[in-house]
Amino acid sequence: MFRVMSVSQCAPVPLRDNRGTAVPLVTDATGARHVDVRLVRLAPSGPAGPYHFHNHSENVYWILSGQGRLTVEGEDRYVNKDDVVFIPPHTRHALSAAGSETLCLLEIFAPAGNDFVPVEEPRTARDRS
Repeated sequence: MFRVMSVSQCAPVPLRDNRGTAVPLVTDATGARHVDVRLVRLAPSGPAGPYHFHNHSENVYWILSGQGRLTVEGEDRYVNKDDVVFIPPHTRHALSAAGSETLCLLEIFAPAGNDFVPVEEPRTARDRS
């Protein structure tokens, strides 16, 4: 079914640990069967995101504003406005806001579904210094 949604009409959902909010845009609730799209807002210098991977889903982050710290397979990287990140299945990762402004991004999963597998946080270069 064809849909047009206004972000302002979609209700935000709080993320665990008061990290921020996610606004479900395209989900099974809107009739999507193969993709999940959310507008995510992460609090400035908020708690780190959970380190995890997805067994089946490919994950895309499109950074709309702010700066984020992305840990992928134990390596820290910084992402900024207009960066697009592709994370294949089985790739361990975590994302959190870095700096003094809210990190705003579109998060896309395909295929959609509950495919979140938490794993132990790695020691990163930042932890060793």
